[in-house]
Amino acid sequence: MVKKIALFCLSLILVVVIMPRLTLAQGTSYLESRLSRLEAENYQMRSLITQLDAQVDALQQSGASRRSPTVPSITRTTPSSDPMFDRLATLVVELKQRINKLEAQVAALQKKRS
Repeated sequence: MVKKIALFCLSLILVVVIMPRLTLAQGTSYLESRLSRLEAENYQMRSLITQLDAQVDALQQSGASRRSPTVPSITRTTPSSDPMFDRLATLVVELKQRINKLEAQVAALQKKRS
């Protein structure tokens, strides 16, 4: 009888020691799956930004003859309810315009050199 109680206590101690490790392993797999989902969303957002950048380039190329290059403009196809997204879009357009100006200046300097 004493052996049974001792065996029961020993098994109870083992269960108490092993259970947190099993729960930790389950938590780790949950975090890994969540990280994988976040990486997939990050990839999708990067591709969307690339597509938007290409659309901005196309709009700038088509509208370059009609607009002054110093006036920033944003063309939206869908309304956004997030002001941070609007600000980001504005910054992207302004950055692209600055890059275009710098590329034109570099081209002019290269022509002067040659």
